[in-house]
Amino acid sequence: MNYALVSAAAFAGGIIAVGTAYLNCDVQIVGSGTGFADHQWLESVGPEAAERVMGTSNFNPSFGVRIPEAAEHYAIYLREHNNIPMPLETSNGWCGMATLVEALAVAGSSDREAIADALYNMDLGSDSLPMWYVLFEGVKFNTSGDNRDRYNQNERVGITAGEILKQVLGGEWQLVWPLEYKTADIVFE
Repeated sequence: MNYALVSAAAFAGGIIAVGTAYLNCDVQIVGSGTGFADHQWLESVGPEAAERVMGTSNFNPSFGVRIPEAAEHYAIYLREHNNIPMPLETSNGWCGMATLVEALAVAGSSDREAIADALYNMDLGSDSLPMWYVLFEGVKFNTSGDNRDRYNQNERVGITAGEILKQVLGGEWQLVWPLEYKTADIVFE
């Protein structure tokens, strides 16, 4: 078995998958980048050419959510968007905006310094509103170290850093890592 590690945009990733299938190459494609994250990629490539292709992407709530209320809201999202899975931009946007909502609630005003203080002291767990559609462990901004002021990066992204590994199996994207969320076992042939 040969392996092809590919970092590509959607068009190039599709050409590689279709080309290797057309030439009947025995290649296991492991992709990274937007070419292997979008549901439209699978539709454009076709299930046969895409079979066994693996790709990294941000967690997508179509693979499940940790909070029952989030599942209810995601069902509404799917209904309103013709059953098209939530793209990573939307799930990450939810995380960012919900983090600001939490900070505004704590700040109790729109005062910049009050919001900054709320963010600086924030320590949200995996069951909090911002975590509904992402796989981070929580939100806690790094407030120590060299060259760090009060506006810093989240230090609770977790072991996955919000990323997953998925694989096309039976014509559908399946989540194969992290193992606690997997919808199928990874296939190497």
